Amino acid sequence: MGGAKGRPLGVTPEDVRTYLWGRALEIAPRDLLRVASRRGELERLARTEASKHPLFARQLRLAGRILDDHVRGRCPQIPYGAVILLAAACLYALQAVDVVPDFLPEGRADDALVMALAFEMARPGVVRYCEAFSVPADVFAPGDRRARRQGRRPLRFRSSSRSPVSMSSGAWNRPARGARRTR
Repeated sequence: MGGAKGRPLGVTPEDVRTYLWGRALEIAPRDLLRVASRRGELERLARTEASKHPLFARQLRLAGRILDDHVRGRCPQIPYGAVILLAAACLYALQAVDVVPDFLPEGRADDALVMALAFEMARPGVVRYCEAFSVPADVFAPGDRRARRQGRRPLRFRSSSRSPVSMSSGAWNRPARGARRTR
């Protein structure tokens, strides 16, 4: 049942990032309106998942708030890339069919992973939003806070392959760290 190196179906965090970014690039402004209009569904899902996946619940609530504020024009300082990544993760969480069916006991674990990676990829925009609106930024993995308190960078889920653009640095148009520049 397990895939390569003990991972189910051989899916790596890099595979999920690639999928998420691909889905995000398909989102048009009208799609954002549709996702933002489903904020009530996101809130209900957050309430039902709060005991099993508290971080996922906080991320759902904040993503819904960011999307709602974006479509209402209340947060123009948030990069559009961050907004569409969160919208793609919300759509994944709301769809009935995904990698692990939601009716199974741990069926929301894949939704939580997709949401966590979306927040990691959109970190600069989310942090900007939280600072601008005085919202606690408690939506990142617990290890991140601990690593920052100790003065070191948090661990990132990375495979050996690098994406052509580093989204975790907030520089959407620069090559990934360690990638060669072409002239």
